[in-house]
Amino acid sequence: MVEYLLDQLMELFNVDLSYFAERVPVIDDIANIFVAVGWALLIGNLAYQAMRS
Repeated sequence: MVEYLLDQLMELFNVDLSYFAERVPVIDDIANIFVAVGWALLIGNLAYQAMRS
C-alpha cells in the first residue's frame, strides 16, 4: 500500500508543469513560493546550526 502511494507520488512529481500552467495560471507563482520557502528554511536552519555551535 505504501509502495503504491509512493509510486503515485513520484509519478505526480515527474509530471511536466506546463499542463498545469495552461489550466491554472497561478501554478507558476505557487511553485515559486514553494522554492522561496524551501530556500528560507534551508538558510534559516544553516544560521541556527551556526549559532548553536
